Amino acid sequence: MSIYSNNKQWIKTLIAKPLVTKEFWEPKLGTTDLLVKNNIIITDESFGFKYKITLKDRIDSQFYNWLIANPNKVKIGTTCLQSIKNSNYVRGFYMYIKDEKILQLITLMIGTSIARIDNLVYPAINDK
Repeated sequence: MSIYSNNKQWIKTLIAKPLVTKEFWEPKLGTTDLLVKNNIIITDESFGFKYKITLKDRIDSQFYNWLIANPNKVKIGTTCLQSIKNSNYVRGFYMYIKDEKILQLITLMIGTSIARIDNLVYPAINDK
């Protein structure tokens, strides 16, 4: 059985009971601030992007021009890119964003077409 809780004292009380405890896991010291944001994706591989945006419905085809002009700021699949260009539905497609400044800019451009924003966390980088 696995037990998850935000109440550390309660977990310690359970550990003190006559139970067989195999493992106890908690975040490394100094990394708990990374877990404050909603929608976190923890990944082992860092590829230079901090956010994943999942799209909904349609996006104005003018956004395609910005994506083509800024390939170093956004990583997006060719099918999603073509769907944006042709004003097709893009629900469920996603793109990766370099940093928070670019995220804010994209939110201004297509904010109503964003279904979800996930923060990408790389433990290998943050667990120093």
